[in-house]
Amino acid sequence: MKIQEFSFRNICSYGNKLQTFKFTDEPRLVLVQGKNGSGKSSISDALTVSIYGKSAIRKTKEIPNRINKNAYTQIKFLTDGGKLIDIERGLEPNFSKVSV
Repeated sequence: MKIQEFSFRNICSYGNKLQTFKFTDEPRLVLVQGKNGSGKSSISDALTVSIYGKSAIRKTKEIPNRINKNAYTQIKFLTDGGKLIDIERGLEPNFSKVSV
C-alpha cells in the first residue's frame, strides 16, 4: 500500500480548514516538528482515524474539534495491485465511505 494523499479537518485543535498532505513516489523523509501542544500528535491521530476508524491514544469522543465538531478524514492509497482506494470518514456525524 502506498499513501497518495491524506486530508483532514476539525480534528482535535485543527479547525474547519482542510489540511492536505500529498505524497509522491520519490523517496523522501517526512518530518513533523513543533512545540508541545502544536498539533503533531493530532496529525498522527487523524491518519490513524482515516485508516482504522479509531484512535490508539484518544477516545472517539475526544477527536472532533470541540467547537466545530464534524471531524472529517480522507485517505487515498494505491494497493500493490494498482487499485486506487479512497476512504472518507466522519465523526459527529459518523459515516464511512470506501471507493475502489
